[in-house]
Amino acid sequence: MSHSKLRSDKTCLNCNDEVTKRYCPNCGQENTEPKAPYHYLFTHFIEDFTHYDGQFWYTFKNLFLKPGYLTNIYLIGKRQKYVSPVKLYIFISFLTFFIPPLVGSLIEHRETLSINFENRQGENEDFSDFLNNELYNFELKKNDMNFLDLIIFKPLTEKYIELSNKGLNKDEIADRIIDSFIHNLPRSLFIFLPIFAFIMWIFHNKEKWYYSEHGIFTLHFFSMILIISMFSILEGYFNDSIMKTAIGDVWMFVFDIFDYFAIAYIIIYFLIALKRVYHEKVYLVLFKGLLILLISSASFLILLLAMTVYSIKMVH
Repeated sequence: MSHSKLRSDKTCLNCNDEVTKRYCPNCGQENTEPKAPYHYLFTHFIEDFTHYDGQFWYTFKNLFLKPGYLTNIYLIGKRQKYVSPVKLYIFISFLTFFIPPLVGSLIEHRETLSINFENRQGENEDFSDFLNNELYNFELKKNDMNFLDLIIFKPLTEKYIELSNKGLNKDEIADRIIDSFIHNLPRSLFIFLPIFAFIMWIFHNKEKWYYSEHGIFTLHFFSMILIISMFSILEGYFNDSIMKTAIGDVWMFVFDIFDYFAIAYIIIYFLIALKRVYHEKVYLVLFKGLLILLISSASFLILLLAMTVYSIKMVH
């Protein structure tokens, strides 16, 4: 329930009907003061999910523990009790890409990532000279470069040289490139949603299932993936600090187990959701499900590589 101050005037600001309690009986708008502190925008957004008729908790519980349930409920028209698929995805996406960096800043810890270029000329060779040598080697084999050399390593080397000439050191350059890539990750996921729905559409009866219905399945499935990703990212922020303690080795083992469990859960979750929503035989679910995951993983990898190149070129 909202903690905003109620207006003394009982006339609804939205429809001018009389408001006897907190909410207008005609349009449902809350009769609170229109002027509110800045933080109210955020708290009101959270309250919409966590307090109104318990929608968020019902939705979250069923999303995580009952694969395919929310999609089935939505498609048969029972929608009032649960958060809509689009609103759910946007909210969980917001949490996934907002909370982990916030936690990281609060504990004054940041994962430092750097790109390792192997120095074949010896450890004492200047890094800039080494990169220029690598770029020269790329030019020599211009017509024989493989896919990764062409779209990843060559542009990355060029960007390192450009930023190095501006006076940045290796760690600063790596941080800028990684930050740019991370900022583009939510975009790549959002772009991939209709692609995944299209892959689902290809593998199912076109007369029985509309593309939009595959879209609902996709939003629920990716919302669950984002929740798992959020916990994985949060764990990563604590990883380095704990690794320096006496329980570091045990923590690494637990961390690895969590990663394997998360991947296994996503695959099993997807297969169960397919069975419950599309009502196909088990062997078809296994065949189609694993093939869809394989194709979609390859497609997302291509998209991610494209976003990586874009991120590299946009770094200044």
